[in-house]
Amino acid sequence: MGKSKVWTNSPEVKMTILEEEDKAGWIEKLRKGKREARKSHYCDLVKRSIEGQMENRERNIDALEASMKMPRGAGILIVEDSRKEREIFYVDAWGRYFDEVSGKELEAKGVTKARVEELIEVAKHRVYDKVPIAQCYADTGAAPIRVRWLDINKGDELNPEYRSRLVAMEIKKDDRKDLFAPTPPLEAKKILFSLAVTEGYGFEKGKEKEGMKLSFIDVRRAFFHADCIRNVYVQLCDEDWEEGMCGKLNKAMYGTRDAAQNWAEAYMGFMKDCGFERGRASPCVFWHKQRDIRAVVHGDDFTVLGWEGELDWFWKTIQERFECKLRGRLGPSKEDDRSIRVVNRIIT
Repeated sequence: MGKSKVWTNSPEVKMTILEEEDKAGWIEKLRKGKREARKSHYCDLVKRSIEGQMENRERNIDALEASMKMPRGAGILIVEDSRKEREIFYVDAWGRYFDEVSGKELEAKGVTKARVEELIEVAKHRVYDKVPIAQCYADTGAAPIRVRWLDINKGDELNPEYRSRLVAMEIKKDDRKDLFAPTPPLEAKKILFSLAVTEGYGFEKGKEKEGMKLSFIDVRRAFFHADCIRNVYVQLCDEDWEEGMCGKLNKAMYGTRDAAQNWAEAYMGFMKDCGFERGRASPCVFWHKQRDIRAVVHGDDFTVLGWEGELDWFWKTIQERFECKLRGRLGPSKEDDRSIRVVNRIIT
């Protein structure tokens, strides 16, 4: 106000000040007035704005109490587990949910379903074990890392595809040089595409219909397949809350600083066990000399080039280690896919 600055997180305070600022000549009056007069004017402004804020809160509380009388659509999810007789998660469908990317409101029913799916995966992969919070303080000297839900619609309004992720909110507090997760250059995938259609490598002359093919594989919940290599403790989400307890991670969790690095170690170890050699220029590029298979890994996406029989072998092998989805296979045969989307690009 004038030369003064006001910080507020209250919309009512902001609107009151802006309305007052619009009144002709009020700044000039403040300049001419005494210090106590200016102080009194500030106090009056804040008082009026706070009163307006309280009125809005009372209206919101009335609306909240009315809405709570309606059926909340909550459900109980029971996950069978070998460690315990059962684990019970309370999944609340009441409330409003918004897309983390677009900001658009999401249907509560769809978000609840997506969160249930995530909680099932968390329990199935034993992402964390419940331990006393005192153990977290003893090991780390700090409180457990906060967690939150990220809800997005990967589809559109006509064809929604809700995804919910339980993520940790680990904040960078030091400059660790050892944290590094490699990603391949786009040219690495382009080289695979080029080799697939190159005579003398991707196919023999006159045998275009019998050439190499490209498989596209996604690993589901990739981080949950990677071991957590340090002691990390997280708060429990509301759906799995237990008084005095927190979660000690067994697997990498989205939002922890070394999650991507842990996943990289997991898939690189898998590729080495399968007989692949890692690239020198990029650790995300692999070659199997005996089977003549080339692969590029970008995050949880595997792009693999090889002869059909060898691709079948790789698909069977990777399923034994990770939960995967075969998104498609491009090739010259009639039964092969004709196009696929990769890294927001359509490959045909």
